[in-house]
Amino acid sequence: ATLIECLRTVASGRSWLPKDTVGQALELERSRREHWRRAFASLTSREAEVVGLILAGRSNKEIAFALHISEGTTKVHLNNIFRKLAVTTRSELLLMAGVDQS
Repeated sequence: ATLIECLRTVASGRSWLPKDTVGQALELERSRREHWRRAFASLTSREAEVVGLILAGRSNKEIAFALHISEGTTKVHLNNIFRKLAVTTRSELLLMAGVDQS
């Protein structure tokens, strides 16, 4: 029955993936998004601005310039963000946010 379903789906021009595989992937993504939503909600509005600029690929210097703060203040915000989100690098932050880094 599964093979027939697969063949019919593919023959009609659509893609097919086993439901158990897709279900697991969807659950992992749902869990990641929920974790991100809860963690992001713990940030101050300024920290959220900084995260937005990080996600846009901005450097500390560019973030400082955009927000009219010093690079030192930017680093303080980053330290607080990393602590609250339990990450240690920008790459981990991007991964947590679901940003493709390729």
